[in-house]
Amino acid sequence: MLVLKRIVSAFREIDLHMQMTTALTLLEIAKDEGGNLDAGGKLDFGPSVTQLAARANVSQQSMTHLLRVLETGKDARGYGHGLKFIETFKDPQDARTKRVRLSDMGRRFLRDVITAAEPKV
Repeated sequence: MLVLKRIVSAFREIDLHMQMTTALTLLEIAKDEGGNLDAGGKLDFGPSVTQLAARANVSQQSMTHLLRVLETGKDARGYGHGLKFIETFKDPQDARTKRVRLSDMGRRFLRDVITAAEPKV
């Protein structure tokens, strides 16, 4: 429980108003970093919007909104931290599919979150 509190604190240091669903979505994207092979043996370039929505049990429209916040750093009203944690791009194997990956800023941020969550010795 202490580790979770540290992780939440690290997220809140960047954006005091960051919703937990937004933070969890960022962590979900990070899980798929690195270009793994999918079940069909094709290179998976990161989760699709559809996959993320299904994992989070939300609509694609809700997930698109969450991803916009993570990509632009601002919510629909223009408020936010301004940091661009993710990038979206067309799937190189299927142009109809939108894929998501961490940006360099997103990777640095999550590295800082993990460091902050480690127990202090």
